[in-house]
Amino acid sequence: SQPISSIPDLIKPVRELFKIVEGDRLRYIEVFSTLSQEIIDWFLDQNDIGAFSNTITFTTQNDDDSLVNSVLTALLTVRTKAANLLFPPHNYQKLEDFLS
Repeated sequence: SQPISSIPDLIKPVRELFKIVEGDRLRYIEVFSTLSQEIIDWFLDQNDIGAFSNTITFTTQNDDDSLVNSVLTALLTVRTKAANLLFPPHNYQKLEDFLS
């Protein structure tokens, strides 16, 4: 088993095969894989979008630090947009199904 941080190196040789994937989606996977394993594990533990959204909303409503609120709002946006990528609605049997 290899760490998630090895994804960019694994993608390089087969990058041409991934041309059917939207550029931003593949770039997201690459950037996500460069985060620390602790952050990745924490983020992947947030599989309930409703609970995650409620926590972020509660925190931003009760914190007056604009930088913290901005970062948390961005984190919620990333989590929401990446939901299908990180938490697929079903198990994919073929790579083509995952990529489409």
